[in-house]
Amino acid sequence: MLLEERGKGDLAAVARNVTDKLIRRHPHIFGADEGDGLAGLPTAARTPAEVRENWDVIKRRESATSELFAGLPEMLPGLLYARKVQRRAAGGSDRGDPEEALEALRAALETAAGAVAAEGPDPEAQEHTSHGSEHLYEAIGDLLFSAVALARTIQVDPEVALRRSTDRFRGRVLEGR
Repeated sequence: MLLEERGKGDLAAVARNVTDKLIRRHPHIFGADEGDGLAGLPTAARTPAEVRENWDVIKRRESATSELFAGLPEMLPGLLYARKVQRRAAGGSDRGDPEEALEALRAALETAAGAVAAEGPDPEAQEHTSHGSEHLYEAIGDLLFSAVALARTIQVDPEVALRRSTDRFRGRVLEGR
């Protein structure tokens, strides 16, 4: 009713648009149509990863902007944000060489170790402060970013993995009390 009052359409138009979008973004379910703008895009998918890759490509094609990271909310939790940025940069793919990802993680760990050795922890710092030089933040950030990249290449959700590890740690702490 509010849409109609403002001359922006009606509920039926909204339902049609949502239906069209669902069909367009899920050709693996509904099939591809000559007039759907998917010419030259992959529409067959046999795995969830292929569905996600196709969806990312289709969504970018729909977008009026060619900006790679358009519409990506910057306020997402860090692990999810890193994963989405990496996926978009890789053209929607989570596939990659796990050995390359491991090597990048090792290199990031060495850099972080060097930064910690050179600048060390401040015994006076309180948790959740902005202690640390930009170099320490960069080194630790690169380490975490590399860990997310490794998780993506082996199809492990880094948020779920971290939450499970944290829960296991919490259980060990409670057992030790």
